[in-house]
Amino acid sequence: MSAPAEKNWSNIALLRLSAMGFGVSGVYLALDTMLLPVLVLAVASEELKNTFLGVLGFSGLLVAALVQLLVGRLSDRTHSPLGRRIPYLLWGAIFSCVGIAGFGFATRYLGSDNVSFAAKSTALVGVWLFIQLNFNIAYGPYQALIRDLVPVGRIGVAASFKILMDAAGAVAMIAVSGALIGRYTGADTIKWLWLT
Repeated sequence: MSAPAEKNWSNIALLRLSAMGFGVSGVYLALDTMLLPVLVLAVASEELKNTFLGVLGFSGLLVAALVQLLVGRLSDRTHSPLGRRIPYLLWGAIFSCVGIAGFGFATRYLGSDNVSFAAKSTALVGVWLFIQLNFNIAYGPYQALIRDLVPVGRIGVAASFKILMDAAGAVAMIAVSGALIGRYTGADTIKWLWLT
């Protein structure tokens, strides 16, 4: 199937194509910069919190690299009624939301004094890697949509809009999550952690 005519790809159409970047980048960076540090404090001691954040960050990057490499190849070869990329976008979006909800459930477990550091850290790492896995199942094929759909004469503009939407999503979601997490002070205000 050939790409649609260049005249059909207005700037508004390119912004719509880039909308997922707004959400994925925004949610990912809000989780990474606002929520994870708070959850790590429920798991790790003061001396280990930065190390634990580093482990989470590195393991997340490793999962992202491996998943995008595998899923990119798979999505290039997929044949479905929804096309090559959409099944991966749907899977990643749905299961990323499940993983994010997992953070909410994990907070009760992470805050328990009766649970060992090993069990708490395993739970947090598990939820984080599940989210990373599913974000990247969607994100790799999403990035290929520009090449799949946009005519050659508009690819540069489309890539610019994607980067703009990624940045706008990051700014918006970090601002919102920062305002929400700022109201969380402990078990009595757990709803603010859930809202974040």
